[in-house]
Amino acid sequence: MFEPLQRAVDTLSSQLRVALPAQVESYDPGTQRASVKPLINRNYADGAVAEMPVIAGVPVVWPRGSGASLTMPLNRGDGVLLVFSDRSMDEWLGSGGAATPSDRRKHDLSDAIAVPGLYSFAAGGLAENNEDVLLTYSGSQVRLKPGGAVEIDSANTVTVNTTDVTINCDSATINAPDTTVNGNLQVNGSITWTGTAQGEGGGAAQFTGGVDNTGGDITSDGVSLENHTHPGDSGGTTGTPN
Repeated sequence: MFEPLQRAVDTLSSQLRVALPAQVESYDPGTQRASVKPLINRNYADGAVAEMPVIAGVPVVWPRGSGASLTMPLNRGDGVLLVFSDRSMDEWLGSGGAATPSDRRKHDLSDAIAVPGLYSFAAGGLAENNEDVLLTYSGSQVRLKPGGAVEIDSANTVTVNTTDVTINCDSATINAPDTTVNGNLQVNGSITWTGTAQGEGGGAAQFTGGVDNTGGDITSDGVSLENHTHPGDSGGTTGTPN
C-alpha cells in the first residue's frame, strides 16, 4: 500500500513546477512578454532525458509602481528565473484585479512568470565590490558610493532634456577645454578669469558702474587708451594722457 502511494506522490511532485532557470528566445517590449526555454532537462525513470519546450507569451517582471518603472534590454540568450503560479493566470492577465481561474491547473508551464537576471556561476558576476550601488550598460556607469557620493561615467554623450535645471552646491568645477552656452547668460556675482576674453557680433558691450583696469592697456580699433595722442592746437601732436 505504501509503495504505490509513494509512487503516486513522486509522479505528482515530478510534474509540479515551482521555479526553473531559463533563457530568453525572444522578447516583445510592447507587450512585455517573452518566449523562454527552461534550461533544466526532464529526466525519466527509464533513464531517458528530454529538453523542456519553449514557453511562449510569458509575462516579464520589471520593477514598477505608482507610475515609476525600471526596464532594460532583454535579448535572446539572456537569463531569467521562471516562477510558476499556483493557479491559472489567464483571466487575471486579461483583465487585472481579482479573477477566478477557468480551470483547475496548478503550477503549469503555461503559467510561468519571468524574472530577468538569473545566470549560472559560469557566467560570472557584475559587481566590482560589495560597497557601491552600480548601474552599468554599454560602458557607462552610475555609481552610488557608501559615503553618499555619486559618480557618473559615460562612454558617450550625456544629454539632459527638461524645462528648468537648478543645481544647489557649495562649489562647482567644470574641467573642459571648450564650453559653449547657446543663449543668454546671467551671472549674479563676480567673474574672475585668468585667460583672455574675446567677443564678436551682436551689439556693443555695455557696462554700468564704471570699469577699473589695472596692469594693462585698453585698445579700441587700434587706438591705445594710455598712449594715444591728438593733433595739437599749434601743429604737431599732444602728449599721451596723464
